[in-house]
Amino acid sequence: MAASTLRRIRLGSQGLEVSAQGLGCMGMAACEASLKRLDVDCIDLYYQHRIDTRVPIEVSIGELKKLVEEGKIKYVGLSEASASTIRRAHAVHPITAVQLEWSLWSRDVEAEIVPTCRELGIGIVAYSPLGRGFLSAGSKLLENLSKDDFRKVFFLLINIIRCSL
Repeated sequence: MAASTLRRIRLGSQGLEVSAQGLGCMGMAACEASLKRLDVDCIDLYYQHRIDTRVPIEVSIGELKKLVEEGKIKYVGLSEASASTIRRAHAVHPITAVQLEWSLWSRDVEAEIVPTCRELGIGIVAYSPLGRGFLSAGSKLLENLSKDDFRKVFFLLINIIRCSL
């Protein structure tokens, strides 16, 4: 969803705006809707997917903590968070899992994020462990992508050829 199409609401007299990504009231409603769609009373692991930097992480995690206290979710997870954001979030409520891109060619997370998660006892859930398809398809990947596939911007033909030699 494009940022320009996100619905926003104003909270309180300070005029704090919270987007669907920043949780708040909209996130609470999203959780309720998920519980209903899944036909369950409690969600095992609930992620804040992406971090809305316009909303302090402490506010968002505080709202997730309320969902834990209400018994609607068991554990809190973050997606695509920096090491400092993980620490700030974990100080409000224990973070159980962090989802991030981690593969043989995307290893920058090993510098700060992985050590932070190890130190705090937070599990890591890797996405795109096969390098967005490149490590499994190699040079044939570009041939098989549709013209509007977003992954095309990640792969320059010259680099694919060099890696195939």
